[in-house]
Amino acid sequence: MAQGSKVPSHGRHRILRGFAFAGLVVAVLAALSAITYPLLPTTTNGLYAPYIYGYRLMSEDSLDVFIIGDSSAQCTVAPQVMQSVSGISSYNSSSPLQTAAVSAEVTTEMFSYQNPKVVIYDVNNIFRDTSAT
Repeated sequence: MAQGSKVPSHGRHRILRGFAFAGLVVAVLAALSAITYPLLPTTTNGLYAPYIYGYRLMSEDSLDVFIIGDSSAQCTVAPQVMQSVSGISSYNSSSPLQTAAVSAEVTTEMFSYQNPKVVIYDVNNIFRDTSAT
């Protein structure tokens, strides 16, 4: 290596290869991000749990029952079973650790798409301490 701050040619080649590799990784990650981005038209909570807005994909005013709440409601009510056993159409917008504020927001927004006869609200999330979240 010559005196001064010159970098040998093999060192420059190595640096350029490193930048090219980093650029390729960024391009691949950007493409994967665009491909895997949720397709549901969501507002605020959709990126956390996009399925809570799935009622938008159903025919307008097609729900008889709307279920909302935390994981207790999510694990308790199966809309597919309700439909096959009783013929009642329903959608479960519950999600783990869903707060009362999220439940209220989703339910209010749901009424612009659906007009269910019954709303089942699991009140478990009202009694959970959310001050730490």
